[in-house]
Amino acid sequence: MDNQISKYHGLINQGATCYLNSLLQVLYMTADFKLAVERFSQENPDSRSIDHELNDLFNHLKTEEARTDDITKALSIDKVFEQRDAAEYFERILLLANPSASKIFNGILTHRNTCSSCQTETETDSKFWHLPLALVNSDGGNYRVSDGVNELFEASAFFGDDQIYCDSCCAKSDFEIKCVMKQHPDVLLLLLKRFELDYSVMRYIKNNCNVDVPWSLQIPDTNQTYKLYAVINHDGDIRYGHYTATIRDDENWHHFNDQLVTLNVSISCHQFSAQKFQCLSSFLQKTEWFIGDDQIYCDSCCAKSDFEIKCVMKQHPDVLLLLLKRFELDYSVMRYIKNNCNVDVPWSLQIPDTNQTYKLYAVINHDGDIRYGHYTATIRDDENWHHFNDQLVTQIARRSRQLRVPLTTMLPFSVEMLGTSMRSGWWRECVMRWKNQAQRIFTVMGVPGKKRGI
Repeated sequence: MDNQISKYHGLINQGATCYLNSLLQVLYMTADFKLAVERFSQENPDSRSIDHELNDLFNHLKTEEARTDDITKALSIDKVFEQRDAAEYFERILLLANPSASKIFNGILTHRNTCSSCQTETETDSKFWHLPLALVNSDGGNYRVSDGVNELFEASAFFGDDQIYCDSCCAKSDFEIKCVMKQHPDVLLLLLKRFELDYSVMRYIKNNCNVDVPWSLQIPDTNQTYKLYAVINHDGDIRYGHYTATIRDDENWHHFNDQLVTLNVSISCHQFSAQKFQCLSSFLQKTEWFIGDDQIYCDSCCAKSDFEIKCVMKQHPDVLLLLLKRFELDYSVMRYIKNNCNVDVPWSLQIPDTNQTYKLYAVINHDGDIRYGHYTATIRDDENWHHFNDQLVTQIARRSRQLRVPLTTMLPFSVEMLGTSMRSGWWRECVMRWKNQAQRIFTVMGVPGKKRGI
């Protein structure tokens, strides 16, 4: 590919702000967005929206290389040497921009549920900024974006054990669930999900397969067609790397690499290595070292250096809640599948590197699947264990040194015992996923001598 200096101007990298530079160049090259920002800034000079900072930046880019200091300030980015997620800040900018500008990227998906028995249809609408595509079924070869989009809009059948309750039939029934695009955005953003959690090492691993991106893309079951005009690339791993953008104007493709902008005069293939940078969420490890290519910038040294990162529990809660993650998204059918393994829960648990102990005193169980089932609770008072099943309450005996919990579970502990440890980021992820995806497994622990309302 022959490169020449482009007529467009670059953005200065403040440290590790290549993610921001790349998406700002895409917004600048999106004519409707740029026009909407300019119009709003002129008509609303006293507004506190980010449109004024964007308009000033766009005006500078028309004639010269520009800086993004005002944008980082508006986005509350205080650590410019820390790489962030381009997709996350794309959404932040759209949320802070005026509605006429952000609606260019906004669409509406309708999730349509159809009962096979009575043919009753129920619909739920949800707005979106982007469509996430999981890189599956590549089998070491190329992943095709067109296949991912078609799979996203394919109908899914739920029958047998996966039947869903129908309010009209007053019984469980076979269902067909289909996703359709009710409102097409003017600009459609596809988000490629490159990273998967490897449970053997409890860290995200990148899928390095090539991606075939078509020049034009038709949305299934509609006449809406989109033409490719921009790709944001990330070269690197989960903790480091570099963002660039490849964007087409009316005549040619241009490559934006911070300050350097070159003209790509011969793009002849459909393959782009577009990568999605995701947050690293893992269980607590004793120590994690970042050396070599994984070095981290030190503000005191004013340079990259080897780092040791360790997570400790600074403040122990009176009651510690553990959430067991039972459900994983099966991308082949686009639904959550339950892990049915048994779980051995100790009567006592210790927090690593501390003398804090917790003692198990409650378990909340869910027997069933992600869409149906039944909850019960097993709770210990000062003498015995009791099983709470709605109106029926029975006393049970403790027969072993461990409690084996089936299916989905919630476990309370009190502070006489040794407790389990977890990284706060992982805990927040667990709680959010349980709320949003019905992952209903917990472990709770409480401090000795404290009243727990039992």
